[in-house]
Amino acid sequence: MDLKNWLDRQGITAAEIGRRLGLSESAVSRHISGERFPGPEIMAEYVKYTHGEVTAGDFYRVRARRAA
Repeated sequence: MDLKNWLDRQGITAAEIGRRLGLSESAVSRHISGERFPGPEIMAEYVKYTHGEVTAGDFYRVRARRAA
């Protein structure tokens, strides 16, 4: 699930998740739009904060294949 969809489902704004992760609203907005990719540490924080519902692959628009 991408970050924007997760935030919408949770009713959380970019500003709010930014405050919780120590990021500016504009940084989160750039991550949502794909204008910039978060570094490994921030990526890990997104994954942790969303309890794994948003993954690194979601930022790169990559979906894991299901095992056959």
